[in-house]
Amino acid sequence: MRRAEKNIIIAHRRTSLALEVYFWDCLQVILTYEQITLDEFCMLVVQHRQNSSLSSAVRLVIVIYFRTLANVSLEDDEVYASDMTDIGLQFHEPDAGLAPVTMLPVVLQKFGIIESRAE
Repeated sequence: MRRAEKNIIIAHRRTSLALEVYFWDCLQVILTYEQITLDEFCMLVVQHRQNSSLSSAVRLVIVIYFRTLANVSLEDDEVYASDMTDIGLQFHEPDAGLAPVTMLPVVLQKFGIIESRAE
């Protein structure tokens, strides 16, 4: 599968991130929905990773994000996200005009748990 590489800045240092094209497409969806930049996203991933390379960590966060999204249900104007990691976090939809509810904090918490269990 074809890979693409992009330059990013993490903690004032320039580095590159190489991902397969499909992962870049998925990541762009996340960045748009979460309203953050690629550099901000990568910085958050770096803050939560322990064992993985940056590319592997980003791929895993993307998978966790969409897996969590697949398990989201809406009930009485509340968003519930749950999956097999047993993190029961609840979000309330924001008032009109505010930023949408984001899932990235939950996803990064799940990623941190997975990373802490990996050796």
